[in-house]
Amino acid sequence: MKYKIFYPTGFQVKDILNDNIDINIIFENGDTYFATLFTIKNVEYLMKTATNEIEKKYFWATDMIIVKDLMEKTINETIEHIINAYNFKDYFTLIKKEVDF
Repeated sequence: MKYKIFYPTGFQVKDILNDNIDINIIFENGDTYFATLFTIKNVEYLMKTATNEIEKKYFWATDMIIVKDLMEKTINETIEHIINAYNFKDYFTLIKKEVDF
């Protein structure tokens, strides 16, 4: 099934090795799924800079996918691989379901 990757806030990455970005995967039938891509350095940074001491001990996010970097090529290849090799519904949350009447 065909799909496109949409960046809800635009493709705004300050540091491809230390950042995160929300993505929507929109399939040709209109179904839309959500995930957030993080780099390892970004997870480390977020834990280190947490204001709550307990939150410095762990990190958790829904629909989190950790990637090597946030280059568009890496993002595209990662999403394509997940969709083609795995049950992508285990990786993303459905946020919009097209319904036929």
